[in-house]
Formats: sequence, C-alpha cells, structure tokens
Amino acid sequence: MNIAITLLTAAALNPGLVWVTEKSFAPGDVALSQDGRLLAYTKSDTPFPSIWVREVDGVISRQVLSSKQGGPQIAFAPDGKSIYFTQPDAAHPWIRFLYQISLDGGAPRKVMEHVDSAVTFSPDGRNFAF
Repeated sequence: MNIAITLLTAAALNPGLVWVTEKSFAPGDVALSQDGRLLAYTKSDTPFPSIWVREVDGVISRQVLSSKQGGPQIAFAPDGKSIYFTQPDAAHPWIRFLYQISLDGGAPRKVMEHVDSAVTFSPDGRNFAF
C-alpha cells in the first residue's frame, strides 16, 4: 500500500510520470532496454514471478515467461533481444541459476550457477557482473 501511495503522490507532483505496468499485482523487478524502448517487469503473484515485456510508449504487455519458469532479478541483454533472470534450483533453493530467454520465445537457456543478484553488463556488452 505504501508503494501505491508513493507512486500516486509522485505522479500527482510530476504530471510527466506515467504508470507503465498494471496496477493489480504485487510489484517486482523492472528493467529498461539500453535503447529505452522496452520495459520488462515481473509480476510477483506466485512464488516464482512471471516476466512481462511492453514498449515504453505502448499499452499492451506480453508475457515472456510464466510464473512456473520466471524469476526475479531481471536485466535486458545489451542488444535488447533477450532477458536474463535468476531462479532457484528446485532441489537446492539456496542455489540460484542465471537464465537467458529470447523475446522471440523459446525455452530459457541456463547460463551459469551460483548467481545471487541481477547481472549488469559492461558498456561494450561483452562482459557482465553480478
């Protein structure tokens, strides 16, 4: 409730602010593509959040990954064509894996194990840190 009040107050004080995600779910992570055209966000309505994408100036969101596959801590790839996210291992929930999913669809690809935060990419996009 505090988050909604803060957002509404901020929007009232700055009419240039626009609410870009749906208002009917618990807030999760948010990421912008490097070109600023796409917004990715998680819906935290289950233990594993679903991942959604929309154009910043658009009104329609599309689900990239269901809540059974998705995870928090999202980041766009430097080229804007995929999203990286983390998800705990089912057998060992204290171990998180980093996955990559194409915005064009398909199955998530496991990138590496023991990643406990969102990734951040270098300016040239060749390296990432977590």
